[in-house]
Amino acid sequence: MNEQQSKFPSEVIDLPSKGLLYSEEHPLSKGTIEIKYMTGREEDILSSTNLIQKGIVLDKLIESVIVTPGVNIDDLLTGDKNAIVLATRIMGFGADYDVTITCPTCNTRQQTTINLSDIEPRKLEFDYKHQNSFEFKLPKSEITVTYQHVTHAVEQKIQQDIAAYEKIRGKSDVSRKRSTEYRYIITSVDGDANPSHIRDFVDNRFITPDARALIAHIEKNDPDMDTTFDFTCSNCSFSDRLEVPIDLSFLWPSA
Repeated sequence: MNEQQSKFPSEVIDLPSKGLLYSEEHPLSKGTIEIKYMTGREEDILSSTNLIQKGIVLDKLIESVIVTPGVNIDDLLTGDKNAIVLATRIMGFGADYDVTITCPTCNTRQQTTINLSDIEPRKLEFDYKHQNSFEFKLPKSEITVTYQHVTHAVEQKIQQDIAAYEKIRGKSDVSRKRSTEYRYIITSVDGDANPSHIRDFVDNRFITPDARALIAHIEKNDPDMDTTFDFTCSNCSFSDRLEVPIDLSFLWPSA
């Protein structure tokens, strides 16, 4: 904690990963992180047109509120980043989140208030051992791959690769988004971790049934927040759990 941050009140929050995907030496290995309450400094970040246009406003916000020493945003798992943003929003603006929901059945739009404090981490059913490397046998080809859960650094590399491809080929060309994500999620194929081997596998041998099985497996075991809520339509009585809609009012509430 630096001297400036120590002047501000803070809270220790639990991480969805429980720290189990970080090495035992990592400052987040205990499964918690300390973040400070937002001040005018963070509101300046949120209102920065330049940061918003660059798409890095949330990254800068996360960097600004972290108090735990030695934490680099690049190391953060996506789910843990989401937990920090959620906690920061609640600490800054309260748990009530007013949104407009469109019923999936009758398309009626209605106002509702979601209690963000009801959002909890997903239950972890996987055996995590302070590492971010896992094996999975693809059901069709029976090839064994290792994969990683996405961190901020990996997210950045994926976005940079996609942007570089679009700059060369143009957005009207075939997108490389999905295959680029696969290339970074998969870290080895039958024990071969050479990036060119992984690229060749993704482009030529990673059949769709295997890809769908791997992604389903990862999503099921991905440490993240359960961002669903109970919704009942006042018009047609449709009832289900829906995703919490995240829009500008999440971190820029009118109040």
